Amino acid sequence: MSTPAAQGKRLHWPELPADVRAAVAAVAGAAIADAQTQPHGFSPGVAARLRLADGQRAFVKVVFVDWPWGARGAPLLDVVGLAPSVRMQGGPDLDWLLARHPAAAAGGRHAANSLLAAVAGMFTSRALQPPPPGLPTLRAFQDAQGRVAREMLAARLGNP
Repeated sequence: MSTPAAQGKRLHWPELPADVRAAVAAVAGAAIADAQTQPHGFSPGVAARLRLADGQRAFVKVVFVDWPWGARGAPLLDVVGLAPSVRMQGGPDLDWLLARHPAAAAGGRHAANSLLAAVAGMFTSRALQPPPPGLPTLRAFQDAQGRVAREMLAARLGNP
C-alpha cells in the first residue's frame, strides 16, 4: 500500500523557547550539545535528533497544540484510533493489536467495530477539508487512513 509523503512545517531546535529547550535537557539528563532537525512529518513543531554533552543520543518531538478537550479515555480508543495508521504502514490488523492489549480487548468486538466506524468517518470527513496552513499533505494522509479504516471495518463485518 502506498503511503502519502509526510510534509509539514518544522521548527528548528533554536526556534524553541529557551525554557522548553532547558526542560528537554533536564529530562534527557544532560546538556544538548547538538540538534539536527528532522524535516519529514506532519506536526508543525520540532522533531530533532539530539547529541547530549555526555555522549548519549536522543530524539525529541515538541508540538504545540491548542487542545482544550484532551482527556484520558478507554484503552480501546487508543488501539482502534492507531490501528489504521499501523495497517497503512504495513503493520498487523486490529485483531492482532487487540490480542496484545488485553485492557483494550476487554471492550469487546462490537465496541471495537463501533469505534473503528467512528474513526473511519472522522478520517474520511477530515480528508475532505482544505489543508491547514503548513500541512499540505495532511488531507491525503487522512484520506489514506480513512480508506484503510473502512477496509478494516468491512473485513471485520464480513463485507470485504
